Amino acid sequence: MLGQNLSAGAYVVSANVNVAVGGGTPAEEVLCTLTTGGEPHGEAGNTVPANSSATISLSGTQSLSAGATVTLACVSTGATAEVVAANMIATKVVSATRSAQ
Repeated sequence: MLGQNLSAGAYVVSANVNVAVGGGTPAEEVLCTLTTGGEPHGEAGNTVPANSSATISLSGTQSLSAGATVTLACVSTGATAEVVAANMIATKVVSATRSAQ
């Protein structure tokens, strides 16, 4: 899990997570989520084959009336998936809107 404290304002938050799955196990589904105050605002997932790795990229927008912590967390369907590296960037913008496509 990775967290970043943000002051009030509008943000675009993006993250990349490199996940590895050990050999001798089946492929695992990995889902990563960006949340603020328990509310999700971005998620992405991937199937990671056994003895392999994959990068999961996700982004979200968030408007904060007060400071808060944005959290990146990942869960998997198995026991061997491991986060090898993760980064998260929050860019302050004038306003943040996101529409479903």
